[in-house]
Order: sequence, then C-alpha cells, then structure tokens
Amino acid sequence: MKKFILAFIFLSHISIFSQNALEDFLNNVIIDGSLHDSEIILEGYMSPLGAVLGSGLNGGWYSTAKPHKLGGFDITAGIHLISIPTSAKTFNPSGDFNQFEIQGDQNIPTFVGSNNTNSTINLEDDIFLFNAPVGTDVPAIPIPYFQGSIGGPKKTDILFRVSPFKLDFGKLEFGYWGIGLKHDLLQWIPIADKIPIDLSYLISYSKLSSTFNFYGDKNLDFKVRGLNQYICLSKKLSFITLYTGVGYQFSNSRLKINGDYTMIYENGEDAGILSDPIDINFGGINGFKTDVGVRMKILVFALNAQWTKAEYNMFTFGVALSTDGLF
Repeated sequence: MKKFILAFIFLSHISIFSQNALEDFLNNVIIDGSLHDSEIILEGYMSPLGAVLGSGLNGGWYSTAKPHKLGGFDITAGIHLISIPTSAKTFNPSGDFNQFEIQGDQNIPTFVGSNNTNSTINLEDDIFLFNAPVGTDVPAIPIPYFQGSIGGPKKTDILFRVSPFKLDFGKLEFGYWGIGLKHDLLQWIPIADKIPIDLSYLISYSKLSSTFNFYGDKNLDFKVRGLNQYICLSKKLSFITLYTGVGYQFSNSRLKINGDYTMIYENGEDAGILSDPIDINFGGINGFKTDVGVRMKILVFALNAQWTKAEYNMFTFGVALSTDGLF
C-alpha cells in the first residue's frame, strides 16, 4: 500500500494572555498509520490544559457552608490562580509511537511547559522533520468565573454558573455553564441548634466548550467537563466567616479536529480527502482536595479568599452581591 502524507497546520503555542489566543500550536504531519502518533502528541500536550480548566470549573463553588434562607441570593465574580506542578510541564511520548521518533530532548513541553525546546520529531528516516510544540512557560494560570445561587426549600441552595456571553477572542471562542446544589446537613440532626457551626453537602457539574478556527472551515474543538463533591464547614464570627471543606473532584476532556484535509503521497500527488481526522477523549484531574478560606461581609457585599490543596493547587478570590433571604 502506498504511503501518503496528510499535512495540516494547527498553529502552536497557546497563549491565553493575548488576543491571538491560539497561535502556532503544532506543525503536524501524518504518514500512513501515524494518525495514532499524532493523537499521542495532542493528548500529551493538551492534557494539562484540560486539568487546569477542570480545576477551575470545580473550584470556588462556596464561601460558606450556610445556605441562604428562602429567596436569598448572591451573584459572584471571581478568579482562580492555578499553579502548575512540575510533572505537568513535560511529557515523553516516544515509547508510545509507532512511526514518529523524537530527536534531541525526549521530554517535550506541554501546553503549560517551556516556550523553548531542542526537540524535533522525525518521520521515517528524515522524510519529514518538524519541531516539537512549545508551551506558555507560566508558573500559574488565571481562570475567571461568574456564579450565582438562590435559596430554596429545605435549606438548599441552587447554584449556577454561566459565561455572560460567548467569549470571542478573534479565532478563539469559548463559553461555559454549571449547576450545583448545597444542602444543609445539620437540619437532620436533633441537637443541631446547639452546634455553633454550619455543615453542608455540595455537588456541582460544569462544562466548558471552546473552538479555535485556524483556517477556513478547519477548527479545533475542545471540551472539558468537571464534577465536584464537598463536605463543607463554616463558622461565622461577627462579619467574618471562616470556612473549610474536603471534597473529591473529577474532570475529563474531548478534543476534535474538524474539517477536510488533503492527503498526498510522498511524491506529492493528491491521495484524497480525510474529513474530521481526530476525535480523542482523555482524563484530567481525579482525586481529593481540601479548601480553607475566609469571607468578609459588609452590608450586601461579600469578599472571600480561598486556598485549595489538590493535584493543581489554587488560590481563589471572589466579590459577591449577597442577600440573606425572606425567611
């Protein structure tokens, strides 16, 4: 069977801090069965980004364990600052390749890794060489969020998150939504009125969708889902509330490359069209986490700061408009 090359340009170096948010991701060439190898590179490179976004989707869902009274609500704008562990900055895919070979440093950068590399990827005895992808080279990544909650019956808050509009940064568009519940546990304990704390169970589910339109009808579609569960505890001291929680979080990601791509043989002749060549799912974060935080309320305004210890450690700061409720 004749060998063919599918050449497509993704663009590499994803920079979330510029208007051209996705630039220069990866010059990727596929030869025969090496679609598998391309998927290995993409998964290794993008997995930390999925983990960062998953951490953001799962973070900052509460600043007190006490639910609102019926009809009470708050609207919060906040930001997470997510630190990057050293283990997430590089990956070594060479042992999983069928046809690609790495020349130079075998550990190549991920999305959150160095913006320099001396690694090149070799296709079948130097038929084609291309540079390994490079990263953003940042120690931490900021993720903004917008959240609301409203007090329902049985001391249960309904929580929700949504981007106020589809965010558009030129070639990059993304949006997100989430929903959750926070339920008071002490109401089911007979001596609850004698316990000077608040204790609740919280669960949330979120989804983020992004699309990078890099050439004509060709685009990269990246989705992240997050699931979050907590037992949270708080203690109010005048206008200050101290809070903490222990939880379990999970996220996964799906990456698709859409569009029609021309396949060519090694001699340069066209070999047909391949549509939507890549569609892969991969994991993100999966494990326990612990929060500690402080909330300060003055009139109808509340400020909170929180530290989260997890696979990806995170600092969260939020500003809220908050009312206690009707009953």
